Amino acid sequence: MNSFFQKLLDVIYPKGLTCISCENELGDKEREYSLCAKCFANLKKVEDDIKLGNGITVHSCFHYDDVARQLVLSYKDSDKPYISEYMAKFIKDKYIDKEINADGIVFVPSNVKKINKRGYDALKQVAIHLSKMINIPVFYGLEKKIIGVDLTQVAKEKRAEQVKDSFYIKDDACLKGKKVLLIDDVITTGATLNECIHTLNDGKIEKIYVITFTRALH
Repeated sequence: MNSFFQKLLDVIYPKGLTCISCENELGDKEREYSLCAKCFANLKKVEDDIKLGNGITVHSCFHYDDVARQLVLSYKDSDKPYISEYMAKFIKDKYIDKEINADGIVFVPSNVKKINKRGYDALKQVAIHLSKMINIPVFYGLEKKIIGVDLTQVAKEKRAEQVKDSFYIKDDACLKGKKVLLIDDVITTGATLNECIHTLNDGKIEKIYVITFTRALH
């Protein structure tokens, strides 16, 4: 099914022809990330890492503004799942730069309602592309319960309370004793990532690395 889905996308959205941000035609040297030189220059790299309250380091690719913010919103809410491949490329670059050595990838899952609305699990697509790029499997043990709250509508100081116990491990067989890379599209307060990490630790993970495509924390 995933193979058919990808082939269909390749027909509808031929790769490397136009910029995935401004949709201008690309030059030959701009095709790798499918971003024109101007949009690429407007990506603001995150140079420093942060630590969550649990001591886990979070590496992020870009600050959540301008082009990076547009890409996140487009791949999640504008029916442009093909952008996930290019997001995966940037996460791959960060993975290599930080010399991470994980056994597999875990992504922050969407709940069933959002998956049904979009027709796909947004971060799952990023994880599948990333898996092929760095040659490690995707672990599908982390799941999200059905909750009706949109965190973007919740005050930042109350988000930790809203996401508490919202994740669970469906199958811990592939996770026990493994070093996993947890990926997300954006870190704002860290509440979601903290809860995912707490849940994964219940599955007896050996080590957790975290990379997010963007960071809204300043």
